[in-house]
Amino acid sequence: MDDPITTATFVINLNSEKQYAFYVIRVITLKHRHERKERQIYQFHYTKWPDHDIPDVFELVMFHRHLQRLRTKGDGPLVVHCSAGIGRTGTLIALDALLEAGKTADVIDIHGYVTIMRNNRMNMVQTVNQYKALHLALLEGLNFPNSLQTKTDFTSSEDSNVYEIPANQTQRNKEFQTLQDVNAISEKRLKYVFAKSTENRNKNRDMDILPGDNYRVVLYSKNSQKNYINAVKLPSFRHHLRYLVTQFPLKHTIVDFWTMVSEYRSSTIVCLEDSVGEKEIPWWPEKSRVKYVAPFEIRSMSVERCEDSINASMLEIKNKQSNSNQRVKLFRVSNWENDSSIPSSQTVLCKLHYLVEAWMMSREQGPIVVTCLDGAKRCGLYCLISTTLERLDMESDIDLYATTRQLQIRRPQLVASMDQYKYTWTAVKAYLQTMGNSYDQEYQHEEAVYQNNP
Repeated sequence: MDDPITTATFVINLNSEKQYAFYVIRVITLKHRHERKERQIYQFHYTKWPDHDIPDVFELVMFHRHLQRLRTKGDGPLVVHCSAGIGRTGTLIALDALLEAGKTADVIDIHGYVTIMRNNRMNMVQTVNQYKALHLALLEGLNFPNSLQTKTDFTSSEDSNVYEIPANQTQRNKEFQTLQDVNAISEKRLKYVFAKSTENRNKNRDMDILPGDNYRVVLYSKNSQKNYINAVKLPSFRHHLRYLVTQFPLKHTIVDFWTMVSEYRSSTIVCLEDSVGEKEIPWWPEKSRVKYVAPFEIRSMSVERCEDSINASMLEIKNKQSNSNQRVKLFRVSNWENDSSIPSSQTVLCKLHYLVEAWMMSREQGPIVVTCLDGAKRCGLYCLISTTLERLDMESDIDLYATTRQLQIRRPQLVASMDQYKYTWTAVKAYLQTMGNSYDQEYQHEEAVYQNNP
């Protein structure tokens, strides 16, 4: 870490720093030079609050929950600050206090508490939008179930399907029902002006699966027809922009698909359909073949079988307009029945996650393009499993509710069935219990291979 900061009274040292999708946690040691006393301080730094706007309220709730987990009974008061110390600061303080009040009270008085704050410091919760965001954050926070489990508890405990309890009363079912309830509310706030415009309607496979204006992928190149593609940006646990989730390209949007791959410098495509249907236009080349989509030339350099149900193609994309080259690895999953919401293999998506991670360790960290026919049904399941495993590796815990909610806010049709929610639970558990150690070693080897063969 950097050299410590020394003042006449204190020595301040940064011990560690951990990056998450929307915030950073720093561990700081504060030493009193004269009294020889030392204290450890946690700094939670929210980094994605937009200027003159409000953040995603669920992200703010997740930030607050992480903060709460590290606070102990003997801690002193929480120090909260922003630029002026009233708007963002007031919003977080009100959220903290009112969530605490909501644990024991049937009714919370948001207006009354903000008034009390303003009597002590003027303009706390400064804007109307911040006041609205506070209400929405409380809606998310008060509905948030106790869904967090440590990795140890997760792998050692039995699933909630206890035989004496009806299936619709299990923990998993209760969580999913809450997800459906809050998803129905938040979906109404999404706007689809661009997706529903006359010039873009024919670029959508399904008018019920559209990118919201706030989360859509925007194209900037002249290669594309305008700037629209039916694709959304999704975060993971660690990365603010981890996935570009999109439908299979239509005949007239294939150029838009490859423009997106090029503009966002993606080195990885995850395709959750093994082949295109009879009525579909192939958008990737077969082995040793070339596909021309002006101004792109896409060449298949090699194809390998990574697992029984996973194939990987190395593609070279040449943009003749900008005279630039780009290498992309296309991972394809087979053995997934057309009418099924889950794969036939219990651990195939877990294996796919670590194959992708190993490949990306040696590549440019552009977002992963994830695609299936409708851009939702299969994509959501992969992103949920991938983000869950990323969190397990970072924090050694799992929160399936929080991870699913984070995805559904951006595309409500993701993880739309109870089967997919339960599948994630059982698949990750099975992977960790039966294959985790051996695969850790295997993917360390895969990573070394990729680094030696860029």
